[in-house]
Amino acid sequence: MGAALRQLGYTVHIAEHLDEALALQRQSRPPPALALISSELSAGPAEAARALQKAQSELRVLVLSRHAGGEGVVVSGSFEALAARVRQALDTRPG
Repeated sequence: MGAALRQLGYTVHIAEHLDEALALQRQSRPPPALALISSELSAGPAEAARALQKAQSELRVLVLSRHAGGEGVVVSGSFEALAARVRQALDTRPG
């Protein structure tokens, strides 16, 4: 997914854990505009979203899920559909 988003011109940073994501967020200039969070994150996607938005209130967050009925946007469809959701999230006011 990261490589495909890079091909569309997005800068992508990948973090395996929340602490790593928070460190990347602090170091990135300009700061990230959007965080994609897996619904399967062990710490929980809501907790991760809150922590990232606490550090950067204007950050947009998109939770990705592999299963219909799960929390977040289902990632099973075309890449074009995911790219459209990313663009929609970036074009929406944070919060």
